[in-house]
Amino acid sequence: MLPNTTRKLNKKKKWIISGVITLIVIVAAINIFVMQGKKKSEAKADAVSFEKVTERKLNNTKLISGQVKPGNIESFYADPTKGKVKDIEVKEGQEVEKGTKLFSYDNEEINLQMKQAELDQKMATMRYDQEQKKIDSIKKEIKKAKDSGAGKEVTDPLEEQVSELEMAQKTTDLEKEKGKLQKEELSKKQKELTIYSNFTGVVQKLDKDAAQSSSQALGGQGKAFLQVASKDPFQVQGTLTELQKSQIQKDQTFTVTAKANNKKKWTGKITEVSEFPT
Repeated sequence: MLPNTTRKLNKKKKWIISGVITLIVIVAAINIFVMQGKKKSEAKADAVSFEKVTERKLNNTKLISGQVKPGNIESFYADPTKGKVKDIEVKEGQEVEKGTKLFSYDNEEINLQMKQAELDQKMATMRYDQEQKKIDSIKKEIKKAKDSGAGKEVTDPLEEQVSELEMAQKTTDLEKEKGKLQKEELSKKQKELTIYSNFTGVVQKLDKDAAQSSSQALGGQGKAFLQVASKDPFQVQGTLTELQKSQIQKDQTFTVTAKANNKKKWTGKITEVSEFPT
């Protein structure tokens, strides 16, 4: 009985050992499978992927109303201190070049001063010539007296007259020079009474009545009687809100469309954003 029981126990032990070994192998296999799965997941997580970047332009359009104006406008007001406006040389709508004569003033006071200066210079020139003739005549007398053997009692008084005339002639010459300078100064003032265009453009407005209006005569500025608009590129002037002002800067480009025809477009650049409210 004992040997059979021993054999049965041995067989049981073998089955248990085999089961344990099989279980260990299964657990090991599962662990290996799990570890490999983790490694694959980590490899996928560590892998760097590249995507194509798409470039897109974002537009933030601001709609602002404005007025188209000439690049430069010069307005002329009658200046009573310069005299009365006369000789208007241009017509409304006429194209003018830089330096074109527009109009001039008639200043009676300067005209009288110029006439007086011219008269004084003529009189000084006449005196100078008369004094020169006397000097020449007396010098001839002195020569004639010396040639005839006359003494100093004859020639000395004559030479004294020559000296006096030459001194007077120098004074007259200074008066002539003074008159010349005065005429040059008055001539400058007269040239300033002629007004010229400062740029190439078009006579946009001409009101001859405003040039001679009573307000001008009384010294008030009145209204401009002549305006010249330049041919420079046009300007667009608009009004911004406080929010728009913070979003718009100098040198930004913009597009202009006309209300009458929104198909027509012009491009430009912002030249100034005023800091002062309107």
